[in-house]
Amino acid sequence: MTNRNAVKDRIRQCLGIAKRNTLPLCLALMAIDGLDLRLQQQEKEKTEQVLLELIEEIQDNLRESDWVAYWGNNEFIMVIFAPPKGAKIALERIFKAFTNREITCNENTVIPCQGKIGFTEVQPNEHMNACLDRIEQALHRSRKSDRFFVFLK
Repeated sequence: MTNRNAVKDRIRQCLGIAKRNTLPLCLALMAIDGLDLRLQQQEKEKTEQVLLELIEEIQDNLRESDWVAYWGNNEFIMVIFAPPKGAKIALERIFKAFTNREITCNENTVIPCQGKIGFTEVQPNEHMNACLDRIEQALHRSRKSDRFFVFLK
């Protein structure tokens, strides 16, 4: 279901918009632990439905200008047009929405959500790959700690 090249193209577009309009921009990577294993155990149509529902639920906690996409495995990438403080507020809303949340994959499989997020602020004229590397590092640090999310400059 994920097309990383299409997602990267959209991120490049957002980087351009932020640069042209001197807007703050943060990228975030959210992992829902155990989701990838559960999705592998069911039919493709149901997998896509679950992912679309999760994307919609995450998007409901972001502003209209922000967006989220499935990144693969158990990860979702978010683009947030806000400085780190504003991005953190949005990420806290997402955390609250996913606290005590379960995902039903089929009649017999329910996943308790336990998400972790890594995020960063895009620096002026920064290459997209540097931002992607940093959010992956931040997510890795979040997973290794007891913190829900980690910010890396």
